[in-house]
Amino acid sequence: MTYSNGTTYSINGNYTNPPFAPYYRLEPNNSVIFNNCVWNWRYYRNQTIKVTVYVRQEFTPISETKITPPPVVFRITELDFNLTDTNHFVAKILNTPSSLNSINITKIKFNGVDTSFDSRILTSGTEGVFYCIFDWRNFRGQTVNITAYTKEGLTFSKFVTLPSVDLNLSVGVSDFAKTSEGIPYVNITIFNTVFSNQTVKVVDITFSVENLKVHINGELTNPVLVPNGCVLTVGSNITITCPWNWTLHSNKELTITVNTAEGFSTSETLQIPEVTP
Repeated sequence: MTYSNGTTYSINGNYTNPPFAPYYRLEPNNSVIFNNCVWNWRYYRNQTIKVTVYVRQEFTPISETKITPPPVVFRITELDFNLTDTNHFVAKILNTPSSLNSINITKIKFNGVDTSFDSRILTSGTEGVFYCIFDWRNFRGQTVNITAYTKEGLTFSKFVTLPSVDLNLSVGVSDFAKTSEGIPYVNITIFNTVFSNQTVKVVDITFSVENLKVHINGELTNPVLVPNGCVLTVGSNITITCPWNWTLHSNKELTITVNTAEGFSTSETLQIPEVTP
C-alpha cells in the first residue's frame, strides 16, 4: 500500500486468510478474498490509499485507490414514528466504536426543518436516544428525510416512510372456542383506529405456532376474506371468525398476523388456552 505522502507499507502474507506467503496460487477464472490483512490504519483516517497487488510472474501490478473512513463515523440507527402521538418522533443515533472522537448532536431536521430536542454529546461507541418535537401528522404515509448534524460539521441523513395506518388486534381466551358441532375456531377483532388516515381491506390472516405457519382459508372465515376481503374504515373494527384446530396446540405461543391489500400488517403474540375436557 502507498500512502498519500508516497511511503509504502507491505501486508504480511503469513497472517492473511488464506496466507500468501511465500505465494498464493490463483487459478484462471477464479478469485480470492484475503482476510485479516494486518495494518493499523487508525491514524490514517480519511486518506487516499493506493493498494497494489504484485504477482510472482512479474506481470504488471494492478492497483486500486481507496479512501479510508473518516475520523468519526456516526449514523441514525433507528427512527420511531408512532401514529398515536404525531407531535414527536424518536431518533437513535450511534457514534460508532471506530470513531476517534466524541460528537455533539446539535440539530436534527425533518425535511430540512429544525426539530426541538435536547442536544447531547456522544462518545465513541455510544448510542443516544433523541426525542424530537415536530408535528408530522400531515406527512403520514410520505417518505421523508431526517438529517442529524454535529457541532463538528458532520451530517447523516436517513429516508423513512412514515406510517399511515394504525391497526390493532384483540384476541382473548374466550375467543378460542368450538361450534355446537365441536369444530374449533378463533375470533379475531381487528381495529383500524382513529389515528389512521385511510381505509384498508383485510385480505389474509396467518397463524404461526411451533414452527408451523398456517394461512387461514379465506373462503371459510366469517365474514369471508375471499375474493373481496373485509373493508375497515378509519375508526372501525371487525371480528373475523377463523376455523382452526387450536386444540392441537394447547398452552403454546401463537402469533396472529393480519395483512391488508394495501401492504399493511399487524401482529399479536399470545398463549393458546389449555384445552378443557
